[in-house]
Amino acid sequence: MQEISRYKRFLTESEKDDAFMGVVKIQTNGRIEEVDIMRGIGIILVVIGHMGINSAIFRFIYAFHMPLFFFISGITYKEKRTVDNLKTLILPYAVGGLVPLALYAVFNRYGWLDIVNDLRGLVGGCSADGFYFTPNPALWFLPCMFMLRFIDKIAKK
Repeated sequence: MQEISRYKRFLTESEKDDAFMGVVKIQTNGRIEEVDIMRGIGIILVVIGHMGINSAIFRFIYAFHMPLFFFISGITYKEKRTVDNLKTLILPYAVGGLVPLALYAVFNRYGWLDIVNDLRGLVGGCSADGFYFTPNPALWFLPCMFMLRFIDKIAKK
Protein backbone atom coordinates (compact mmCIF):
# COMPACT_ATOMS: atom_id res chain seq x y z
CA MET A 1 0.00 0.00 0.00
CA GLN A 2 2.72 2.45 0.94
CA GLU A 3 4.74 1.34 -2.12
CA ILE A 4 1.80 2.16 -4.40
CA SER A 5 1.13 5.53 -2.79
CA ARG A 6 4.68 6.71 -3.56
CA TYR A 7 4.05 6.26 -7.27
CA LYS A 8 0.42 7.39 -7.48
CA ARG A 9 1.36 10.84 -8.73
CA PHE A 10 2.46 9.27 -12.04
CA LEU A 11 -0.86 7.47 -12.57
CA THR A 12 -4.20 8.63 -13.97
CA GLU A 13 -7.23 8.59 -11.66
CA SER A 14 -8.41 5.29 -13.17
CA GLU A 15 -4.96 3.74 -12.78
CA LYS A 16 -4.80 4.93 -9.17
CA ASP A 17 -8.03 3.09 -8.43
CA ASP A 18 -6.75 -0.03 -10.21
CA ALA A 19 -3.41 0.15 -8.38
CA PHE A 20 -5.22 0.48 -5.08
CA MET A 21 -7.26 -2.62 -5.91
CA GLY A 22 -4.13 -4.56 -6.83
CA VAL A 23 -4.93 -4.73 -10.56
CA VAL A 24 -1.95 -2.74 -11.85
CA LYS A 25 1.45 -4.26 -11.13
CA ILE A 26 4.05 -1.56 -10.64
CA GLN A 27 7.54 -2.90 -11.30
CA THR A 28 9.68 -0.35 -9.46
CA ASN A 29 12.38 -2.81 -8.41
CA GLY A 30 13.63 -3.67 -11.89
CA ARG A 31 11.91 -7.04 -12.03
CA ILE A 32 10.59 -8.27 -15.37
CA GLU A 33 6.91 -9.05 -15.02
CA GLU A 34 6.94 -11.66 -17.80
CA VAL A 35 9.75 -13.57 -16.07
CA ASP A 36 7.82 -13.50 -12.79
CA ILE A 37 4.78 -14.86 -14.63
CA MET A 38 6.90 -17.64 -16.17
CA ARG A 39 8.26 -18.51 -12.70
CA GLY A 40 4.73 -18.66 -11.31
CA ILE A 41 3.57 -20.92 -14.14
CA GLY A 42 6.65 -23.10 -13.61
CA ILE A 43 5.97 -23.44 -9.88
CA ILE A 44 2.35 -24.41 -10.53
CA LEU A 45 3.50 -26.99 -13.10
CA VAL A 46 6.03 -28.44 -10.63
CA VAL A 47 3.26 -28.86 -8.05
CA ILE A 48 0.96 -30.48 -10.61
CA GLY A 49 3.84 -32.64 -11.85
CA HIS A 50 4.55 -33.92 -8.35
CA MET A 51 0.95 -34.95 -7.78
CA GLY A 52 1.79 -38.23 -9.50
CA ILE A 53 -0.99 -38.14 -12.07
CA ASN A 54 -0.07 -40.67 -14.74
CA SER A 55 -1.50 -39.28 -17.92
CA ALA A 56 -0.63 -37.46 -21.12
CA ILE A 57 -0.90 -34.15 -19.22
CA PHE A 58 1.65 -35.39 -16.69
CA ARG A 59 4.08 -36.40 -19.45
CA PHE A 60 3.53 -33.06 -21.21
CA ILE A 61 4.29 -31.11 -18.03
CA TYR A 62 7.40 -33.18 -17.31
CA ALA A 63 8.64 -32.52 -20.84
CA PHE A 64 9.29 -28.85 -20.12
CA HIS A 65 8.63 -27.70 -16.55
CA MET A 66 12.23 -28.02 -15.31
CA PRO A 67 13.81 -26.84 -18.59
CA LEU A 68 11.60 -23.77 -18.12
CA PHE A 69 13.46 -22.96 -14.88
CA PHE A 70 16.83 -23.38 -16.60
CA PHE A 71 15.59 -21.09 -19.40
CA ILE A 72 14.49 -18.48 -16.85
CA SER A 73 17.84 -18.80 -15.08
CA GLY A 74 19.54 -18.15 -18.39
CA ILE A 75 17.44 -15.04 -19.01
CA THR A 76 18.23 -13.59 -15.59
CA TYR A 77 21.85 -14.84 -15.45
CA LYS A 78 24.51 -12.38 -14.39
CA GLU A 79 28.04 -13.71 -14.58
CA LYS A 80 29.61 -14.10 -11.16
CA ARG A 81 32.94 -15.19 -9.80
CA THR A 82 33.21 -18.89 -8.99
CA VAL A 83 33.53 -18.00 -5.28
CA ASP A 84 30.18 -16.16 -5.43
CA ASN A 85 28.55 -19.15 -7.14
CA LEU A 86 29.93 -21.37 -4.39
CA LYS A 87 28.34 -19.10 -1.77
CA THR A 88 24.95 -18.79 -3.51
CA LEU A 89 24.56 -22.34 -4.87
CA ILE A 90 26.86 -24.87 -3.20
CA LEU A 91 26.71 -23.51 0.37
CA PRO A 92 22.87 -23.64 0.48
CA TYR A 93 23.06 -27.10 -1.11
CA ALA A 94 25.49 -28.31 1.55
CA VAL A 95 23.54 -26.80 4.45
CA GLY A 96 20.22 -27.96 3.01
CA GLY A 97 21.65 -31.45 2.69
CA LEU A 98 23.63 -31.79 5.90
CA VAL A 99 20.96 -30.42 8.27
CA PRO A 100 18.27 -32.93 7.14
CA LEU A 101 20.89 -35.69 7.15
CA ALA A 102 21.77 -34.88 10.76
CA LEU A 103 18.08 -34.82 11.70
CA TYR A 104 17.49 -38.14 9.94
CA ALA A 105 20.50 -39.63 11.69
CA VAL A 106 19.26 -38.54 15.12
CA PHE A 107 15.52 -39.15 14.83
CA ASN A 108 15.36 -42.09 12.38
CA ARG A 109 18.20 -43.98 14.00
CA TYR A 110 20.26 -44.11 10.81
CA GLY A 111 23.13 -46.53 10.80
CA TRP A 112 26.62 -45.50 9.73
CA LEU A 113 26.18 -47.20 6.37
CA ASP A 114 23.06 -45.12 5.70
CA ILE A 115 24.85 -41.91 6.66
CA VAL A 116 27.86 -42.71 4.45
CA ASN A 117 25.52 -43.64 1.59
CA ASP A 118 23.64 -40.33 1.88
CA LEU A 119 26.90 -38.36 2.16
CA ARG A 120 27.99 -40.02 -1.09
CA GLY A 121 24.69 -38.93 -2.55
CA LEU A 122 25.21 -35.37 -1.33
CA VAL A 123 28.67 -35.18 -2.95
CA GLY A 124 28.03 -37.25 -6.06
CA GLY A 125 24.39 -36.50 -6.76
CA CYS A 126 23.10 -39.99 -6.09
CA SER A 127 23.66 -42.66 -3.52
CA ALA A 128 25.50 -45.93 -3.93
CA ASP A 129 22.23 -47.76 -4.54
CA GLY A 130 21.43 -45.43 -7.44
CA PHE A 131 18.85 -43.25 -5.73
CA TYR A 132 19.13 -39.51 -5.28
CA PHE A 133 20.36 -38.11 -2.00
CA THR A 134 17.56 -39.19 0.31
CA PRO A 135 17.07 -36.45 2.97
CA ASN A 136 16.49 -33.58 0.51
CA PRO A 137 16.29 -34.65 -3.14
CA ALA A 138 14.79 -31.33 -4.27
CA LEU A 139 18.23 -29.71 -3.99
CA TRP A 140 19.51 -31.32 -7.21
CA PHE A 141 18.90 -28.05 -9.08
CA LEU A 142 21.60 -26.13 -7.13
CA PRO A 143 24.72 -28.18 -8.01
CA CYS A 144 23.38 -28.64 -11.52
CA MET A 145 23.11 -24.85 -11.95
CA PHE A 146 26.59 -24.46 -10.45
CA MET A 147 28.04 -26.91 -12.98
CA LEU A 148 26.28 -25.17 -15.87
CA ARG A 149 27.67 -21.80 -14.78
CA PHE A 150 31.12 -23.33 -14.35
CA ILE A 151 31.00 -24.92 -17.83
CA ASP A 152 29.79 -21.60 -19.27
CA LYS A 153 32.75 -19.81 -17.67
CA ILE A 154 35.22 -22.35 -19.10
CA ALA A 155 33.58 -22.25 -22.54
CA LYS A 156 33.90 -18.45 -22.70
CA LYS A 157 37.67 -18.57 -22.10
